Amino acid sequence: MPNPVSTVPMKEYPIDDRLRREWKLPLNLAGLSISKCCDEPTRIVRSMQGGFVTRNCPRCKKGPGRILPEHVFNKLKLNLSCPQCGLKLRNGKDGYGNYVLICDGCRLFVKLADLVPHWSEI
Repeated sequence: MPNPVSTVPMKEYPIDDRLRREWKLPLNLAGLSISKCCDEPTRIVRSMQGGFVTRNCPRCKKGPGRILPEHVFNKLKLNLSCPQCGLKLRNGKDGYGNYVLICDGCRLFVKLADLVPHWSEI
């Protein structure tokens, strides 16, 4: 018999003002690379609508920057808790391939793009 949790679709959890304050959004996340333009450590930023994130130069704001590789995303330890149950969120992807933080118990996710600044704000 299949696990009933696996058949329940995940639902996006909207970021509200309470979460913005609690999680101190937007997060200032290192892109774990050096920009080719200015030789600066990159920052993870939202680049487009829909959840697309890149690594951009904070000095010249060159964008779009380099796509955030999955192995770099998987190295991020954000230590955020589920806004419903309090369990630690894990890194994952949504059905469109966007990076998200997932609560397996509540079957919800938040997009990484909603947690970081827009490229023009770094």
